[in-house]
Amino acid sequence: MYRNLVITIIILFIFITACKKDNNTITGNISDLTTGEAISNATVDLYFSEISSSGNYNPTFKHFGTTTTDASGNYRFEFDSKLFIELRLKFTKEGYHTTNIEFDPEGTSSFSYVKNMKLPIEAYLKVQLIKSSGNTTDNVMLRISGINPECLVCCDEEQRNYYGNKINETFICPVVGGDSLHFEVLSGSTQILKSLYCPPVDTTFFQILL
Repeated sequence: MYRNLVITIIILFIFITACKKDNNTITGNISDLTTGEAISNATVDLYFSEISSSGNYNPTFKHFGTTTTDASGNYRFEFDSKLFIELRLKFTKEGYHTTNIEFDPEGTSSFSYVKNMKLPIEAYLKVQLIKSSGNTTDNVMLRISGINPECLVCCDEEQRNYYGNKINETFICPVVGGDSLHFEVLSGSTQILKSLYCPPVDTTFFQILL
């Protein structure tokens, strides 16, 4: 009887092992870009693209599922193995810029990834440049610095150039709330230097009159 029990246990173990599927996991931690503090109750959405049933690549992302971060800012997705072509994570939290990341699961049907995210506090910069006179060959150079390079959705610190005697240009940049930005404007012999504080969850307006 003991021998039969042992055999039964062994057979059951083999059956369970054979039926067990490899699981894919995506885990990570979400924190505040500025303070480093964990962000709880943030929403994380997972999307994927795959090979269709006809064998063709479908670049359209499909929504797989949603989870939220715990009190320590941790999240986790776990699902059966499947051959994905590309994966996208969307991180959302009120008061922060919504941020997406995409990555390739390296062509394997079973994987485990750790994808941490530092969310930037939401804020915007609105800049209006007005030049009402001068020569048609005039050049106005505008440079903004101080934008956090770790912010994936913020504007780049690129130099902007405008030409002509009449200019009226407006643009809006996502920035990190609580940061201070620095402006340099050059137009002929005119130079403007200015620093602005960008309050969280607000739009800061800067008008340049030449």
